Amino acid sequence: EFDPYPDTIEYVQFKRGENPFDMDRPKHQFTPRKGEVMKVGRMVKHMKALLKMGKPLNPPKKPDVDTPYLLWDDNIDDTDPAIKRRQRFHIPPPPVKLPSHAESYNPSPEFLPTQAEAEAFKRIPSNARKDNTFLPRKYNALRHVPVYERTVE
Repeated sequence: EFDPYPDTIEYVQFKRGENPFDMDRPKHQFTPRKGEVMKVGRMVKHMKALLKMGKPLNPPKKPDVDTPYLLWDDNIDDTDPAIKRRQRFHIPPPPVKLPSHAESYNPSPEFLPTQAEAEAFKRIPSNARKDNTFLPRKYNALRHVPVYERTVE
């Protein structure tokens, strides 16, 4: 004959007071406190505002600037903008060479060419000149320096 209600086998034995459902607890222990209710309300309001604006509730975390990464790794996802920003290195251009004394509007006499040097300079074609691409001249003031002759070329 079949017994539909056999005695249960207690696999876990609780002592009095260990099982949370054995104790008689007052109702106020199961209801949230007023501060907790307000905190949850603010969080719900914030989440609703984010959803209304179309923003994700959990925005992706920004990668830490100090985290190490492989510089020459070929397996990097190039479509990720955060990785692109982090790996975009700006290599500055080489510094522009400062003008020499010969390029001054009032150079020292040792930088001014003699009459023979000036004639030899004019005889050399402009594409054959290497270092000196101009003939230094002396002016008394900066306002006396003429406009660059080949500006329009």
